[in-house]
Amino acid sequence: MELTHGRLRAALIAGKIPVTDEALTILRAGLVTITHGYHLNKVLRGIKTESELKKDLSRLYVACRTFVDVLDTDLSGLGQIEAILSATWPGTQELLS
Repeated sequence: MELTHGRLRAALIAGKIPVTDEALTILRAGLVTITHGYHLNKVLRGIKTESELKKDLSRLYVACRTFVDVLDTDLSGLGQIEAILSATWPGTQELLS
């Protein structure tokens, strides 16, 4: 929400605070500070710990290893990818037959 003069003025009036240039300046500065702190907190909450990153990387490694194993087997002629795709999307088997 944009801090327009009208909104700041309405907030002061709603709080029964006399509308002065000083009050408007203080309110604007306070809201900007709160907004900045809110965004910092939001960003910092998204940062993962080292153990969380290791866990995610471990799961990613297992998933990639599985994909490579399936692809390697498929390239050997077993057709696993075709079987996976036909099992995933209904009606695809009819197209592949």
